[in-house]
Amino acid sequence: MCDVLAPPTSPADEHRALAAQQEASAALGVTVEGRRLSGYQGRTLGQKAHHPDHGASGCG
Repeated sequence: MCDVLAPPTSPADEHRALAAQQEASAALGVTVEGRRLSGYQGRTLGQKAHHPDHGASGCG
């Protein structure tokens, strides 16, 4: 059985995930902090987020 919760397999994939996270967090007006967690086959990225009006949510 393969490990589905794994970090990205290439630096390019990791860069794309981080760039997408930065773009999404800016669009939503949130800041991210803490440890990054990789999700399904390194294709998703989770990190605690904080919104100035709605507070914190997420993992960690």
